[in-house]
Amino acid sequence: MIEAQCLLHGIQAGGPARLTVRNPFNQEPVGTVALGTRALTEAAITACLDFTATPSRYERAQILEGARAALETRREEFARLITPPEARPVPVSELVPPKECTTSASRSKR
Repeated sequence: MIEAQCLLHGIQAGGPARLTVRNPFNQEPVGTVALGTRALTEAAITACLDFTATPSRYERAQILEGARAALETRREEFARLITPPEARPVPVSELVPPKECTTSASRSKR
């Protein structure tokens, strides 16, 4: 289960209250996240409004590369979270018995 923190400018800023995040398919808990306070929310909004710089293409690429690398280190964890066992695809061989499985080419030969 993921235990996420509330961050402001990359600094842990959440209060003691936590919110349980649930899988919408089966309502099982998948993690918790620290909740921010009203003051943290206002500080985040102020920080966004004060941001006036436009990152260069290189800086944006660096940010995206950092996000990609961070996701890559937790790839297995994210894959398990977004693919619950009940949502995995069923092989076609389990859906259609081999005798009933025909292609348009095999039907035209009859």
